[in-house]
This record gives sequence, structure tokens and C-alpha cells, in this order.
Amino acid sequence: MQWDVEWLKKSLLDNLIHLNEIELPFYDNKLDQHVYQKLQLTGKDVFIVEGVFLQREEWRPYLDFNVFIDCPRDIRFARESYQTQQKIEKFRNRYWKAEDYYMENLRPVEKADLVIPYYELINKNCR
Repeated sequence: MQWDVEWLKKSLLDNLIHLNEIELPFYDNKLDQHVYQKLQLTGKDVFIVEGVFLQREEWRPYLDFNVFIDCPRDIRFARESYQTQQKIEKFRNRYWKAEDYYMENLRPVEKADLVIPYYELINKNCR
């Protein structure tokens, strides 16, 4: 519910494919607001788009190759800032419920082109 799927498709994903320049909102932490910036795409051949819920059905047609890093929730949560960790109820009641639904219903581990277990990254010193 927090994603504007149509805007993302129209303003980001479609434009990555068809335009040489895109304008996207970036979050300015100091101002606590979004600031639009133009990005030049000319000459770029590879785009890496990072995001937890990228394997949603609406976005899959835009992805040529999907890598899923299988990282346990507690390790991901430990990377959050101290202030964010103080809002654990928000994670329990909102984010993790959405994540559980996503993992159970969309099964990103099964659908990814490549799955990298987090512990393999640690063992190879690739943090």
C-alpha cells in the first residue's frame, strides 16, 4: 500500500528503458523532504535497481536478471540506525507483516535468477 506502483512504472522503469534523462525524487534527510534531480542515462548499459519488493508481478517484466540476497531479518534489522531500531513495533506491525506476505505469496527465493545466501557473503568477506 505504501508504493505508488503506477508512478514507479511510468516515471522510473519505463523511462530507464526509453529515455536518455530521467527526473526522480531523492530524499533529503536534512530537509526531510523529496528533492527532484535529473539523471543522465546516455551511454549506460547496466542499471542496478535495489529493493526488497522488486519481484512484484508489476515490476518483473522490467527486470532482465534478478539477484536475491537471502539475509535473515535480525541481521538486516541490526543494520538499521539506533533511532530506527527504537521503532521496532512499526517493523513488527507493518514492515515485517508485509515482508512475510511477500515471502509466502510471491516466493522471491524460488523466482530469482540467482540466490546468494548471506552467510556465503560473510565467508567471502564481501560485506
